[in-house]
Amino acid sequence: MNSQKKRYVVSGLSVAYVLFLVYLFLVWGRGPIFQELPISEYAKTYVNVIPFKTTVEQLRNLNAGLINTEIVLANTLGHILAFFPMGALLALAYERTRQKHLLLVSFFSLLLELIQLVLHIGSFDVDAIIFNVLGYFVGLWFTKAVTSSIKRKQTKRGATVSY
Repeated sequence: MNSQKKRYVVSGLSVAYVLFLVYLFLVWGRGPIFQELPISEYAKTYVNVIPFKTTVEQLRNLNAGLINTEIVLANTLGHILAFFPMGALLALAYERTRQKHLLLVSFFSLLLELIQLVLHIGSFDVDAIIFNVLGYFVGLWFTKAVTSSIKRKQTKRGATVSY
């Protein structure tokens, strides 16, 4: 597949994936939007800007038996897995713009958190942004490792294929 065609395919997949993320973070399993509570009151309960505060609290509550494992996994691994494909897709489509990707992923994650807060359909948690960005890096690393491995194997066989 030529480079231009590959970019179109990956770009199309990226758009579909971003729409899926918007659905996942803003629609799926959410209650009614625009609750009557003023945003200033809502924010007192649903905003965390201290890194890993929520994660540490959840781990303490898990250890004390106050919450179940699924909650902790959803709030950590769930965010990492949700953004894993973004790292993979961006790595496949664009090889030389890593800093721009990091800014894009960070901004998109921040935007999702802000929308949840403003619409009263979730919380604003810096932990979510951290885990989303971590998911991007895991996807990027995984894709780079797989493509490098494939290229090495093909080079050993005497064939070259571009990705």
